[in-house]
Amino acid sequence: MIPVLFSVMLLASDAAAASPASAVPAAETATEQKAERQICKREPIASSQYRTKRVCLTSEQWKARARGDGVEDLGSVSTK
Repeated sequence: MIPVLFSVMLLASDAAAASPASAVPAAETATEQKAERQICKREPIASSQYRTKRVCLTSEQWKARARGDGVEDLGSVSTK
C-alpha cells in the first residue's frame, strides 16, 4: 500500500513541476485581458447642465488622456 501511495505522490510532483511552465501564458493572457478591459465613466456635456455622456476607454487610454497626449479615439461613447 505504501509503495502505491509513494508512486502516486511522485507522479503528482512531476505534474506539478510541469505546470508552472504552462501557467505562464495563462498569467500573461489574464494581464492582457485586464489591460484590454474598458473602464466607463460619465462626463458632463459642455452645452447642457444635466446631460452626461458615457465614455469607455481602456486603462492605457485613460492614462494617455490624463497626460494630455491627445487621444482622439474615444472608444464607445453614448449620450444619456
